Amino acid sequence: MNIDRRTLLAAATLMPFAGSAAHAAEKTEGAHPMRRKDRQLTDEETLEVIQHTHHAVLGTVGADGTPYAVPVTPLYIDGTIYFHTAADQKGLRYKNITANPKVSLCYIGRADIAGDEIPKHFAVNYASAIVSGRVSQVTDEAEIKRFFLAFCEHLVPYATPEEVEDGYKRGRPGIFVWKIAIDSMTGKARNKQGYFNKLRSE
Repeated sequence: MNIDRRTLLAAATLMPFAGSAAHAAEKTEGAHPMRRKDRQLTDEETLEVIQHTHHAVLGTVGADGTPYAVPVTPLYIDGTIYFHTAADQKGLRYKNITANPKVSLCYIGRADIAGDEIPKHFAVNYASAIVSGRVSQVTDEAEIKRFFLAFCEHLVPYATPEEVEDGYKRGRPGIFVWKIAIDSMTGKARNKQGYFNKLRSE
């Protein structure tokens, strides 16, 4: 079996949560106060949203102050969030995060029209998480390989160590790996019981 670079770049979408709420417990104090306290998630619940949401939107700001947001596939490992990009220094995302390391991540784990409430209510049952922090490029090869092999292990557990190693050697030149040092993270949900009950029953 061959593992090409496209497969490896997509693999993070299936990487399960690694870490615990202990890593996030100190990350909520610096967040902006939430208006709807009744919908605020606990640290544990916020991490569950991150765990089960394969993609997020990365918010960046350019050197001239212009905002730019782009989808990424983030991976939470031991209190740090990693993501990968193509090894391209010409893109706007690369230019923004190298000029201004302050970023945010928006995870939308659920967004369902509350159809059973219509016409009494017109609403959306949602679950989301917001992370703010500072991004930097990972240059340590051991750390890059740890990230790379971790999501391969979870996406293609049937691959042999030799196949994964070969995929790493072939795919590694084509990607940059980044990590976000988390400053704050919060979660919010409407009718959260349905969302978390479904997650925990799977």
